[in-house]
Amino acid sequence: MLCGMTLSLDHIGLVAGAGVSLREQFVQLGFQLTDEEELLRSDASGAREPLGQRSCHAVLAQGYIELSEVYSPDPGHHLAAYLRRGPGLHILALGAADIAAAHRQCESAGLPCTAISWASRDIHYGERHGAARFEWFMVLPEAAPDGLLCFVRNHTPELVYQPQVMTHPNGALALRGLVVACRDPELAARRYERILGVNAARNGGDLVLRLAGGEIVLRDLQRCAASYGTPANATQDYYAAARLGVADLARAAAWLEARSLPYVMQEGRLQLRADLACGAGLELEPH
Repeated sequence: MLCGMTLSLDHIGLVAGAGVSLREQFVQLGFQLTDEEELLRSDASGAREPLGQRSCHAVLAQGYIELSEVYSPDPGHHLAAYLRRGPGLHILALGAADIAAAHRQCESAGLPCTAISWASRDIHYGERHGAARFEWFMVLPEAAPDGLLCFVRNHTPELVYQPQVMTHPNGALALRGLVVACRDPELAARRYERILGVNAARNGGDLVLRLAGGEIVLRDLQRCAASYGTPANATQDYYAAARLGVADLARAAAWLEARSLPYVMQEGRLQLRADLACGAGLELEPH
């Protein structure tokens, strides 16, 4: 348990195999996306090599959405276990200012994790260019069945977060939460409490774990299926939807209506089904 550590909701990621266009769907939904770049692994000498994954991003004022195409056929690729389910919302990245301390505490809690490694991607947008560099590690799939759960420290936020790519036609401003579809929300809550070191609180029919600037919402499979059109008979928990803060809910609704994209208003949020965003439900709420 990460006692005493402040974790943030750093980013989420949608993942598809080669040839599936995540980009087109998110442009249609009103996001400005960066150019696609290779994700690279770095070794101790600074040499870089491709990870078999290309990504573009919807960069928000708070957090971002990663859209990744995995073209590597390697069954040992870090996303392979989740990509076997098909395209979808498969990545939850938690920000940790002290990545080494986060790794030590995960190990102390008995969580099987990869070693800390370096990754980078080249930034060509905005006024500042260079290689964005990240330290990260992931919890192994046997302890994180619902999706790739990783901890990350962004060493170059000034490269990632640039105003030239942070203005979105739908008014998106912030990553506010991730909804996890759970066969047993109470059991999932105990697992997440162990990982995050925070207690889940009841909020209506949901269990919620609050992080810095965001939250993880645990919701039963049937309610997720009704809300987002995702499977109600899934054999494992999965990341079902992203919750985003927008500048103006009416503006977001007008964008969707002009493109005949259906939504429902639910508890003060615009709710979109997963087939509009390559397997991820979306909830838009006032920021």
